Amino acid sequence: MDKTKKLSFKIPLETHRKLKILAAKEGKAMSEIICKLIEDYVEREGEYESK
Repeated sequence: MDKTKKLSFKIPLETHRKLKILAAKEGKAMSEIICKLIEDYVEREGEYESK
C-alpha cells in the first residue's frame, strides 16, 4: 500500500450531500472518488518531481 497523507478541506454542504449519494450508488468511498479526481488533475496538469 502506498503511504498516505491526511488532507482536510471544506466543501459546500450540498456538494457533500450529492457526492455522498453518488458514492453510495457506486459502492465507493467518497475518499476514493476524491483521490481519483486529484490524481487525474495532477496527471493532466503536468509532472511533479518528487524529492
